[in-house]
Amino acid sequence: MLPIVFSGWTQEQVDIAIEWIEDILEAYQSSHLLFATVRILARYFDRKAPETKNSDKQAYLCAAIVIASKFYDAWELLYDEMVPASGYSYTKQELIEAELDMLCILDWKIKSFH
Repeated sequence: MLPIVFSGWTQEQVDIAIEWIEDILEAYQSSHLLFATVRILARYFDRKAPETKNSDKQAYLCAAIVIASKFYDAWELLYDEMVPASGYSYTKQELIEAELDMLCILDWKIKSFH
């Protein structure tokens, strides 16, 4: 298996992030969203990496999970679920702002894998 790369992240940070995402998705019985979540993150950080603070990275992990659930699942995971999942590091509004930032940077093209 090829290593997953997020621009601006160390491999250790990526490994920790993927493990955290897997745990969250498993807890919400949404493990099938892992590939889409990781793909969204990789595309986003390819475009926005230099501007993303380490302290904000988990907010983008949460936002990517919610975006993936909106596009690839029968029902979406909610930010009310992501706030405690982040250890209350972010407010619901901060997570919504991260989602909007991601969608704008990706030109709202979520299902495009090119």
